[in-house]
Amino acid sequence: MADSGKDAKFFQRSKVDELRTELNADKKDRGWVRKKAVLKKIIANATMGNDMSALFTDVVQCMNIQVLEIKKMVYLYLINYA
Repeated sequence: MADSGKDAKFFQRSKVDELRTELNADKKDRGWVRKKAVLKKIIANATMGNDMSALFTDVVQCMNIQVLEIKKMVYLYLINYA
């Protein structure tokens, strides 16, 4: 129960343009940490009812990443918007 508020930061309303910029940033992202965080924000916003369909092509491009956690988040996104 100590970690219950750990993911609360992802459930803040975000703008689509900001999320797209963060998702496409080609900074050195060791372990895909930034990409995972942005995908969590996108899924959280979709869960809250915000329209994230404008990010469809950007999220689908993440399917090339061979990290299971990222693939699961992309599939969650696709279930909502495909």
